[in-house]
Amino acid sequence: MTGIGDAAAGASALARGVRSVLTPPPEPAPRAGNWSPRRTYAVRPLAV
Repeated sequence: MTGIGDAAAGASALARGVRSVLTPPPEPAPRAGNWSPRRTYAVRPLAV
C-alpha cells in the first residue's frame, strides 16, 4: 500500500509543479527598488 501512496503523492506534486509552471505570475515583476510585501514574504524563507 505504501507504493500506491507514494505514487499518489508524486503525481500530486508533479501536478502542482506543472500547474505552477503553466500559470502566469499573478503580478508583474517589481521594478528595481520597488519590493512588494508578498514577494519579500515569499523569498524570506529561502534567505534564512
